[in-house]
Amino acid sequence: MLEKYKLRYSVAMGRAKSPAESMATALVQLRRARPGDPAVEQAEKELTQAMGEQATYSKAAAARLMEVSLQTLDTWISRGLLPAVRAPGHKRERIPATALIDLAAEVGELREMGRKRGLLAEAITRLKERDPEGYKHLQLLRKRASRPFDRSEYVSAKPGSDWSPED
Repeated sequence: MLEKYKLRYSVAMGRAKSPAESMATALVQLRRARPGDPAVEQAEKELTQAMGEQATYSKAAAARLMEVSLQTLDTWISRGLLPAVRAPGHKRERIPATALIDLAAEVGELREMGRKRGLLAEAITRLKERDPEGYKHLQLLRKRASRPFDRSEYVSAKPGSDWSPED
């Protein structure tokens, strides 16, 4: 009987995972462990089918899976990085499983790479590989930002002749 109450407490405190959350966590770990491995791809396909096409997660469950705060998750939703939908039978917005798992795997991979190499360096390398035009635009912005200022661009902070101590 005590075990039953311990489980309820751990669920209420957000520590226990539902079977759907456990499957999503396993799927994210599989993707990160050995990407491109045919056995992993097959297991990923089977897990995705088991979760179903219409599977959605609450924002709290999504935040736990991604290991971010609810505020961060809401920010990502508002910026369009993660969709939120009104699922039938639920009052609040929910996160579609496929989009959540894709982003969770990407975030986990970036975190891991960031520990090894540096997150910014990894993000720039990925931008170069995946979006060459975006990378060119970034390089152009960096060149503009690193050029020295011309004296004519400076604005004096010295008060003008029309300034008086009463101002």
